[in-house]
Amino acid sequence: MPNWIGNLKHLRYIDLSYGGVEKLPETICTLHNLQTLLLSNCYALAQFPINLARLINLHHLDVRSTKVKEMPPHMDMLKDLHTLSDFVVGKQTASDIKELKELQIAGTLSISGLHNIVNSVDAFEANMRDKHLNELALTWGSDTDDLQKDIEAIYISSILYFKDMLGWQEWSHFGNSQEDGAFPHLCQLYLENCPKLTEKLPDYLPSLATLEVRRREQLLGSLPNSQVILETPSNDGLAYALSVLKIKYCRKLSQLNNCYSCDSTKSIPLDYFPRVKELKLYDCLNLESLTYSLVSDSPTFLFLGILKIHKSLPEHMCTRLSSLRAVTLNYYPELESFPEGGLPPNLDMLRIFGCKKLIANRMHWGLDRLISLICFGISFEECEDVVPFPEDSLLPTVLTTLYINNSPNLEILDS
Repeated sequence: MPNWIGNLKHLRYIDLSYGGVEKLPETICTLHNLQTLLLSNCYALAQFPINLARLINLHHLDVRSTKVKEMPPHMDMLKDLHTLSDFVVGKQTASDIKELKELQIAGTLSISGLHNIVNSVDAFEANMRDKHLNELALTWGSDTDDLQKDIEAIYISSILYFKDMLGWQEWSHFGNSQEDGAFPHLCQLYLENCPKLTEKLPDYLPSLATLEVRRREQLLGSLPNSQVILETPSNDGLAYALSVLKIKYCRKLSQLNNCYSCDSTKSIPLDYFPRVKELKLYDCLNLESLTYSLVSDSPTFLFLGILKIHKSLPEHMCTRLSSLRAVTLNYYPELESFPEGGLPPNLDMLRIFGCKKLIANRMHWGLDRLISLICFGISFEECEDVVPFPEDSLLPTVLTTLYINNSPNLEILDS
């Protein structure tokens, strides 16, 4: 960007997104009428002009996906800033996080470099709980093992992502009651590659609706209480408030707390999650089956996705999971057939990939009876006896979408 950009005194909007800019000239800081500065995905941009805070009329600053290591000083001077995509806490300027206190930002904010915070008072002074944020992403260094010093900075989050926190071991500083709970508004929680985090989740997460866990060697089963559970202690379902649950690439599932009806190191009762609409269980090696308790109502799932874990599908799917609308089955080498009675009658999407024995018995699927099935996907990977497909009466006549992929031995599509 040329230095003469500073001569455009009435300029209000600059969009350099996905550009090759490496450095912004200091003269850009003289554009006092500038309201929008978009720098997202400027991968070569490593630093901001030192006087960026002179853009006192700036409303929108987007600096996603850059190489910037710290924010320029005096960000608190940007009193009219409405949206800020990222705030980077630098090693030498860690105390500057408290400058967020003066910014009336809303929407989505990502704060990175939190491991550089030395004094928790600085995080507290940022006053994040009064911001009108609906999503807050937080990044610490990969060796972080103590989050207590910056807990105040994430108090108000409704969405939290924790990724590649290799030293993090427990949630002990996050509060376990209505009085000291750190996440009263948390709706979505994502944990990925936090291998030492083996303790249970915080007890008090009254608003939690979505939980996704990826790449943890151990997952202890004590799921967080919801307010409903606190008011009805006789309910054994600790995940009563969850509507979406995803457990992916967890090599060892430990006993689910308060689950007495099964060996939950090898099986999970579907009605343990009475309000879950979407359940995904991917690559959990010791998990063999999905079951039901004997006394509870039928689960009300709408989507069920399972990968490389079970030897069999849940029994009585046709009646006990009658609300199911979509099912995805990935890489079940030992699965030979659907449960007795077939699949739920309201199913409108079915995808089957890498299930060699099940596909070999496809003429017994009974899909032609599924009068709502409009979308079907299949992979004939490793199947050697595929002749023409689909055979007569295999698929329902109401089908509108057919996906076939990764099927090297499929030679003929039957008309």
